Amino acid sequence: MKKRRSNRGTSDLGIPLTPIIDIVFLLLIYFMLTSNFVEERYFKVDLPKSAHGTRVERQNIVISISGQGDFFLNKRPIEADRLEMELNQIKKGQKAPTVEIRSDRMAPVHLIVKAMDAAKGAGLKRVLLTTRTK
Repeated sequence: MKKRRSNRGTSDLGIPLTPIIDIVFLLLIYFMLTSNFVEERYFKVDLPKSAHGTRVERQNIVISISGQGDFFLNKRPIEADRLEMELNQIKKGQKAPTVEIRSDRMAPVHLIVKAMDAAKGAGLKRVLLTTRTK
């Protein structure tokens, strides 16, 4: 004996998922298009301490040197050999820029001297070494 299903008394109380899936998919696309996917390469520089340092406001050009000896010019990785050439390019668009050298305290001194030489070679007269106060 076959049982018949009766639609009387039972109603479809389920939530239709197709419109919800469509809305979630559109939101996903929206957030993917409006998000910033630029990968910033920052590294931590452990600055040396200074008891008699003075605080200087924002500088124009920042050369960073990591503890492994990597050079960064305004947070952009750069080879040490190209540093002077890039500084010449940046200097053209600015009036008397100041160079700030941020070196990790474990970075070899000869790399700091190399950055200073590149700045002087590019004709930049103001070169500061960044430290942190004790």
